[in-house]
Amino acid sequence: VICSIPRGEFLLSEEEQEERIESHQNARKDESKMEFSLENVKKHVIPMLEKEHDDDDGDVKQEQENNSLSPSPSPLCDKTKKKREVAIVQFAAELLDGNTVSDETYATTKEILDGNDSVLVEITSIIGYYAYVAYTLNVFKIASAVKPSV
Repeated sequence: VICSIPRGEFLLSEEEQEERIESHQNARKDESKMEFSLENVKKHVIPMLEKEHDDDDGDVKQEQENNSLSPSPSPLCDKTKKKREVAIVQFAAELLDGNTVSDETYATTKEILDGNDSVLVEITSIIGYYAYVAYTLNVFKIASAVKPSV
């Protein structure tokens, strides 16, 4: 299959390929765009996720006040969901940043996932498959069907 993919010629014309390369180079020069790192995930993504959950809690309370007939969701479910999402994001970020996770992150994530190793295997497999696909697309310069916005 790989031999049948002409490098960089899959979807784009030569002119479009050059534009794409230039666009990627300019994006790397733009310091306002955040690069992926575990530190940036901890500093920006996790607090944003936590705030999103806190905002959702306020929306649910307001909706409950407006409609007293609807059953109220358990606050424990919301807190558990928040912990699960934060733990999975931390796990994924560590794995992508260092190709492994710390014993602490592994234990914390496993505990939050009710001790279920199969979920950790699934998360690790999905992240690994994503990386595999990304590497393949990048090496063979296979363009996305979606044009990047300028």
